[in-house]
Amino acid sequence: MISGNGMAPELVGIDLTERCFLRCQHCCVESSPRRRDALSTVDVAAVLEDCSRLGVAVLAFNGGEPTLRPDLADLVAEARRLGLRPLLYTNGVLLYGPPW
Repeated sequence: MISGNGMAPELVGIDLTERCFLRCQHCCVESSPRRRDALSTVDVAAVLEDCSRLGVAVLAFNGGEPTLRPDLADLVAEARRLGLRPLLYTNGVLLYGPPW
C-alpha cells in the first residue's frame, strides 16, 4: 500500500538482528542465538531518517528477535521522534521473562 504522499510505501520492515533463541519451523529467517545484528545503531537511525523523509507511515522492527537488541528502546524512541509509527514483530518470550 502506498502512503498518503503517493511515493513511499505505507509500511517498511527492517530486520534489526539475525539473532533468535527459538527455532520455529514456520520462520523464514535463518537465525540463531550466535548470529549478529544485521545493522549498527547508526545504520538503523539512517534508515529511520530516510523513511521519515520519504513519508513512510509505519516502521516494522523485525528480526530474528528484535527484543534481543540492547538499543531497541532507543530505536523505537527515534522512530517516534521522526513521526513514524513503530511496530514490533516479536515472539514475545522476553516480554514476560524466560519460560525455562
